[in-house]
Amino acid sequence: MFRANFQRTGVYDTPEVRQLNGLKWQSRKSPDSLTWYFCLCVSESVVCVGNSERNLYGLDSETGIELWQHQLGEKFFSNPVIYDGIVYISSLNFNEAKTDQYFRAIDLKTGQKLWQFKLEFQPTSLMYGSVTSSPVVSKGVVYVGGTDGYLYGINISSAELVSSFKTTKNMPLTPPALKDDIIYVASGDGYLYAIELSTGQQKWQYEIGGLKPFYPSFPAIANQSVYIISSDNTLHSLNLQTGELLWTFKDKSRCLYAPVITEKAIYVCGSNTSFYALDIETGKIQWTFQTGDVKYLSSPIMARDTIYIGGQGFLQALDANTRKELWQFTTPLPENLILEPQFLIGKLGEGILSKLTGATFSTEKFLTPIIYAGAIYVGCKNGYLYALH
Repeated sequence: MFRANFQRTGVYDTPEVRQLNGLKWQSRKSPDSLTWYFCLCVSESVVCVGNSERNLYGLDSETGIELWQHQLGEKFFSNPVIYDGIVYISSLNFNEAKTDQYFRAIDLKTGQKLWQFKLEFQPTSLMYGSVTSSPVVSKGVVYVGGTDGYLYGINISSAELVSSFKTTKNMPLTPPALKDDIIYVASGDGYLYAIELSTGQQKWQYEIGGLKPFYPSFPAIANQSVYIISSDNTLHSLNLQTGELLWTFKDKSRCLYAPVITEKAIYVCGSNTSFYALDIETGKIQWTFQTGDVKYLSSPIMARDTIYIGGQGFLQALDANTRKELWQFTTPLPENLILEPQFLIGKLGEGILSKLTGATFSTEKFLTPIIYAGAIYVGCKNGYLYALH
């Protein structure tokens, strides 16, 4: 599930991988790896992933063997959610002639479409590098944020629209977070909203000052607070019931990534070389971890006491208690170098840039991982999806 749960905390309730035993399997469906980040989810037996060929694949989680292929027809995908044996995903086909946007329910075992719901499309959503957001499910209804400023509620059995909430402008919504029959969702209009599902009415709203184009944030819930990152790289902590601001944390990096939130601390990194542990009550820095001259490029995730982060050329595991690195995973050589000349070209370019600047460069950039049942699944900019254990 996107960010581990409907609260979007990034904390997975699954066995951790404290010691890396190695590569379980690898899969490459196309040289374009962008969709490894935007379209990846895992269940007990199936890994769902999209690629630039406009397909959604179901891969065996143990072997990586393709189980089914579903042709979406659209090029851009949201991060899907697997819930009760069904994959929920939204997709967008954008071209000069026509733009269609759909939200679909797909059978996890067979890859067959169960139903689809057409959504309104707003061109402004392309500014945010996103399509309709990753959904949440509650009491037989799936809720998804549209690109037109609406939060839609769709009956999961009949595919009928049962509710809609309109924000102030026709701007895209973030993935919503859900707790105790209240949905929290942010909009490109600059506000974070708390919406009561029982009434469909707004409980409160908080002005966050907009979302960062191409790096949209989204709310996360823990410890009776809701957290969100604004476009100026400020992490806000708000009272869950009232929307009152409790504290803020500001970072100087180009962007902050979605944090991991536990009962004791918040773990967050930006597009620089620092990883922070913040006090949950005050937002003050408890400790930092430095990577040297290589950069973090993904949101962290956590299982038990281990944190996993994708970076420039590596996937890293950190111990949250000792603050030490447990292991690093770097990409293995392609199975056939002759068939992948771009690998050699990339390595040559990295070497030239490193020599000219004295800094470390890597084209093999790891994205946000997922952990499930003692295995880690992570996409890389080289086009591969890796399963580690």
